[in-house]
Amino acid sequence: MEGPEGPVEFVGLKEWTASDLFEAIRELAPDQPFHACAAVMELELGFAEAAAMSYRTVGSDDVYTVVVGVEDSAHVRPRAIGSETLPLLAEVWALIDGASSQEDRRFARELLARDASRSAREIATLVLGNFVDRDASWHGLVLSMTDPEDRVAAVAGSLLQGLIYSDRRRPVDWSQAREPLLAHFGGTNPWSFNLVLRVLVATEVDPEFGRQLARERPDLLLAYAGAEHRGTQAPAIAFLMAISGEDFGTDLEAWTTWLNGRSDSGRSVGE
Repeated sequence: MEGPEGPVEFVGLKEWTASDLFEAIRELAPDQPFHACAAVMELELGFAEAAAMSYRTVGSDDVYTVVVGVEDSAHVRPRAIGSETLPLLAEVWALIDGASSQEDRRFARELLARDASRSAREIATLVLGNFVDRDASWHGLVLSMTDPEDRVAAVAGSLLQGLIYSDRRRPVDWSQAREPLLAHFGGTNPWSFNLVLRVLVATEVDPEFGRQLARERPDLLLAYAGAEHRGTQAPAIAFLMAISGEDFGTDLEAWTTWLNGRSDSGRSVGE
């Protein structure tokens, strides 16, 4: 649709139509830039999760905005936050760059699991970036991207974004991170869903495990695969190709049939 600053594409809608949602947002926030509509969708329109990402069109003043709406909260699973305040020594701040012992790693994981402080969880997330030779640290970063505090999730996302383009990238066994990954596939933090898909591909996710994730929570994945915006669509297609061994390109019907129609053995799913 044509928006106030350029094209607007809606992804993931079920009950809402794009035109009705567009009008509702404009009525509630007429003076607000459209790329800031996620808060309106969540706080005033009842969406379980929402994200709005803007992209400058090359050679134009237009902004292309992709709005993701997660209407059903059934599979939205932000990470549980601890209720404790663990003693933080001054030395903890130095851990961000200097943490190297297994005691540091264990302390970081304890902070993430038990501490109620956002800043403590930010520190712990940063510390995990020093231990990416261990699968558990990659798992912890993906879990931190489901943190209800945006700043903690953003720290984890920034680390992962850098890691997948660095020489520290390596194959990861994701089987012990099933729950946080399912949370992402279910719509938790749609701001980072494309990043999660790129991380899984870059770390050579086991195809069978990837198929399990995709078939258990297919809706958002297929919504992204069917997007018109290339930057939104491409990571979903790349993930589907990686886990399937197939190349249906941008044929959403073919991908949907593959996910929901038949198993790898050729039998109908559920037979």
